[in-house]
Amino acid sequence: QARFADFAVRTLEAPGRLGAFLEEYPVLARLLVATLERWLQSSLELLTRVAEDREQLGAVLDGGRAPGALVSVRTGAGDLHRGGRSVVLLTFGSGLRVVYKPRSLEIEARYQELLGWLEQGGLRHPHRRLKVLMREGYGWVEHVETGGCDTREAVERFYWRQGSHLALLYLLRAVDFHYGNLLAAGEHPVLVDLEGLFHHRPSLGDGDTAMHRAALVLDQSVLSIGLLPTLFFGREGRAGVDLSGLGGEAGQLYPHASATVEDRAQDTMRVVHRQMATSGAHNRALLHGKPVDVTEFVNSIVDGFRETYLHLCRHREEVARMLRDFHDVEVRHIARATMRYGFLLQESLHPDFLHDALDRDQALDKLWAEVRVRPSLGRLAPSEHEDLRLGDVPVFSARPGERHVWDSQGRCVPDYFQRASLEDSLQLLAALGPEGCDAQVALIRQSMVAIDKERESATRTSPEAAASLPPPATAEACLAGAVQLGEY
Repeated sequence: QARFADFAVRTLEAPGRLGAFLEEYPVLARLLVATLERWLQSSLELLTRVAEDREQLGAVLDGGRAPGALVSVRTGAGDLHRGGRSVVLLTFGSGLRVVYKPRSLEIEARYQELLGWLEQGGLRHPHRRLKVLMREGYGWVEHVETGGCDTREAVERFYWRQGSHLALLYLLRAVDFHYGNLLAAGEHPVLVDLEGLFHHRPSLGDGDTAMHRAALVLDQSVLSIGLLPTLFFGREGRAGVDLSGLGGEAGQLYPHASATVEDRAQDTMRVVHRQMATSGAHNRALLHGKPVDVTEFVNSIVDGFRETYLHLCRHREEVARMLRDFHDVEVRHIARATMRYGFLLQESLHPDFLHDALDRDQALDKLWAEVRVRPSLGRLAPSEHEDLRLGDVPVFSARPGERHVWDSQGRCVPDYFQRASLEDSLQLLAALGPEGCDAQVALIRQSMVAIDKERESATRTSPEAAASLPPPATAEACLAGAVQLGEY
């Protein structure tokens, strides 16, 4: 540690040493400058918006109380997008805590309206609705305090509401509701990132094999949402890991090794590849402070799903009108899994790629490898490359009622999708019925097998052992090393 400190503090600060170091790695120098400039711009933008919206923050999110001075800002609550911007958690002197999101929050506000409509319809248990303050191109959401339940009946209501959310997400063609996008607030599950609603599905092509027919069924089922337990990355006899909103238990080992730094802040510091453990989140219901076994509450999930599903059927025409109101709402199109972008970013920062910008560009051009099997990605790859070069995770937006897609700079890629996602939701709404409900309920019950399989897997480690493994900075960073580029 002393030798490392001597190198980091004294050696690099010696006259001419840092300059020589950056001359050897000019790409690193450019990244340092770009990162600083982006941080400065996004920080000033955030503080300006705080000043402009201060009164409305208290009025909308805190019952009219004055928020007081800004006392804490916690960045890094999400991936970097659109010029180094990310989700930020702010705390004010009054105790008010708010979440800042540098994107349109209309989709979040509209979903809360749907939850209110369900409550007016007389469903058994009302949902918790988040307070949202929308602004042009950004917005503020109330902070959710997580916590557990004191009775088993409260846990049953928690999972009933999970099933109710699941029915609504199924109709809205949602994806990406993994354990990081769900918070357990007592007996209320709260969805905190709704960009994945009305997701435009890529075409699975033509075919009449059993595998292709199965893929079509699963792509249009409740399993595609990400909320139900599903094992990923399993191969060569290893079961994989469950990252779902209902599962996501901490301490699971990823089947594949990923790069991590060992002996930090010592002169023996080095990059090693080893299996990483999932860190878990605050998505799981707690009873007396301990996580419950979700498989004991399958009937509650099914009851919530069935009651909400049939309610949507009974009010089909009214629901159709509400769905059409989403026509121009901004949603996200997930062109590739974030783990793929994370893998490329991680590899592109290897010292070998920081001598010459062309070398790093060629490393990022591995994006094109997947175009061979998904040709439509060729229209997005230039925008992805541009974002990755600056250190951003590429992001694309869409509108449920349109077939276009927009990149992080607002440039339109016209007619990218074969169908508008709103058409898929309306078609699904028209097809809802008792038989379809039974089919989805069967999948819900069968998905719980994934949890039992995960528990039996030899790739799972104990919480004590997992605690000794260094977690990645984000869940996406851990996923980055778990899958090789181009795999499915």
